[in-house]
Amino acid sequence: MSDNLLYVFIDESGNSSRGNHYTVAASWCLSSRTRTGEVLGPTKDKLLASLDSSPSELKGASLSPGALDTLLSSLDSHGYDDTTVQHSRVPWATTAPVRHTIHDANPELAGKVIGDVTGSPLDAPELLKTLSLASVLDPIFSPEQLCEDQFSETKVVLDATTWDRPSTRIESGIEELDLPVPESLSFEIRDSKGTPGIQISDLAAYSWLRNRRRGDCNEAVKSIDRRRFTDF
Repeated sequence: MSDNLLYVFIDESGNSSRGNHYTVAASWCLSSRTRTGEVLGPTKDKLLASLDSSPSELKGASLSPGALDTLLSSLDSHGYDDTTVQHSRVPWATTAPVRHTIHDANPELAGKVIGDVTGSPLDAPELLKTLSLASVLDPIFSPEQLCEDQFSETKVVLDATTWDRPSTRIESGIEELDLPVPESLSFEIRDSKGTPGIQISDLAAYSWLRNRRRGDCNEAVKSIDRRRFTDF
């Protein structure tokens, strides 16, 4: 068994309780680093350096569609040069250093349907977040599609404490259903400011949502789509 860790960084864009668009994005990578904040750090630094405004953090909502197109399109090339992530002997079919999963929904429609079914409309936003989290984690629940010999541990890293209850629900569901997931699976809540992987997922989630809302960020979405786990 390899000493590498499989990291899954997760962020959202939009509001799970209102509006027409809500997106959750996950960025997957393999790393030998045990400090979560180090993973994808060099990639984040190169992406930041390419921006004229020189922000301290990658935030999709603060960037123009053109900048998002450039950043997401250059993610692969920077990833191949990033010493904190693996780009050979990765647990998926391609050699891409970063992969994505995406889930998007209409919160108003989802809230109405969930509220009608459960009889508790106030719980609908949390349930939508939980279902979205389960969706972007789908490759973990299909271990025959991941080469587990390439990693010894799986870390799901989420932005902010709003994910506490959804991640707890997922953990409980895995235990109760005895799902065939990697043996060492943990959930970790982190601040995006110190977590490059979450910042990259922020770019992916916002670009995807903006494309659905306004029809721009086309190149960003194309590059995300090329890295998606379409085989799941």
